[in-house]
Amino acid sequence: MKYVRQLLIILFISFLGELLKYIIPLSIPASIYGMVLLFLALELKILKVSDIKETSNFLNGDRHGSFRKHHAVCDP
Repeated sequence: MKYVRQLLIILFISFLGELLKYIIPLSIPASIYGMVLLFLALELKILKVSDIKETSNFLNGDRHGSFRKHHAVCDP
């Protein structure tokens, strides 16, 4: 149930980004609005990192819970 709650938080912020895209007539993608909203929510302590950590790690492809650079990015 924790993962469903975290996913719903992330989807809600993404949905707010979509709404802002239609309200504000600029050529900025909705995903950018969503990232800015998520950043502001984290910086203003509206959300804690622990509120979305596990699901965001899973969505980013990190199944082990820690940040690892991929070899394609690290190798010159």
